[in-house]
Amino acid sequence: MKKSLLLVVCALMFASFGFAEVSLSVSGGYTTFKMDQVNNDLTTRFNIAGYLPPWSSTKTLISGGYTIGGQLSYVTGAGLSFDLRAEYMVPNDGVLKYENTLINQTITQTYMTNFVPLLGGLSFNAYLPGTPISIGASVAAGYGFANYLHILKYVINDSVWSNDELRGSGGCFTYQGTGNIGYQLSKSMDLMINIGYRSALVADLKADKTSGVFGSVQGEPIKDYNGDVMAFDFTGLIFQLTLSNKF
Repeated sequence: MKKSLLLVVCALMFASFGFAEVSLSVSGGYTTFKMDQVNNDLTTRFNIAGYLPPWSSTKTLISGGYTIGGQLSYVTGAGLSFDLRAEYMVPNDGVLKYENTLINQTITQTYMTNFVPLLGGLSFNAYLPGTPISIGASVAAGYGFANYLHILKYVINDSVWSNDELRGSGGCFTYQGTGNIGYQLSKSMDLMINIGYRSALVADLKADKTSGVFGSVQGEPIKDYNGDVMAFDFTGLIFQLTLSNKF
């Protein structure tokens, strides 16, 4: 009896793979980023600067940004997919700006980052009976590559007096999970809304050069104003629109 049941299950599995299709998806949307230590560094530098009138000062923390991605899937007849995914995420710039209009001088510090995760995972989608509406979920994990650019610029009388840059790179293990609701546009094409969560904490990024301006040492982790190794936390919520086409 047990052997017969096992044979039936295996037969169903092979039957589902017999109806397999390949799906190509493109997606884009908005994602949040945690970035606690980076934002704390921005705030510390802003508070310590202490510029008084006629200087004016503004601070922009890193909170979110856009994400675009592509996915190649092997879709079985049972609605289960085996996925390979790549994404490109760009947070908003963290910015400190000090401006004195009387002497026409501006000092700007800009923190720019991006994150590129390469993922493998599983997903499942099913259509509600008698409707073009589908619901599903996915999980994926892999490795993400992070890049960082810190720019310190002095502008006097509309001319750049100095422009120093520090770059950093590194990566981390990352994973994410999403749920989706979709609408079948045609026999082969679906449009879906995805909402999910991503975990991606980069413990450190290595500096590309030794710099007295930024207090960095080439090949060593980039540190914050207080001398602590600065983590870059790309963890956040995911809100995406996905267009999927089966072949």
